[in-house]
Amino acid sequence: MRKFLALNLALIILLLTSCSEANTSSHPDIVVNLPDGSMANGQTSLPDSIDKNTVSIAEPDITVDYYVGSSTTKKFHLKDCQWAQKLKEENRVYFSGYNEFIENGFTPCKTCNP
Repeated sequence: MRKFLALNLALIILLLTSCSEANTSSHPDIVVNLPDGSMANGQTSLPDSIDKNTVSIAEPDITVDYYVGSSTTKKFHLKDCQWAQKLKEENRVYFSGYNEFIENGFTPCKTCNP
């Protein structure tokens, strides 16, 4: 029984040692196409610094219209809220999302709880 345990322990140590010696810093099968048209072969981590001129962030194609705010009360509602439907068109305010309403000083409606 002791020989069996010793053999298993030796195999586990051998496996762990061989795994730690493997080159895990790059994967030659991975090809990453960068925004400037170049390719990074086997790179598995981000560079130390990123040039802001080479990175682009996609802008949303549509504005979220789940919420509508009132310019007079500074409250915002789900678009189906009974109070949202009573807002005059000239008092309606639209932002891209919940956080933008909050950042602009609007408070959530207590009826619809957006």
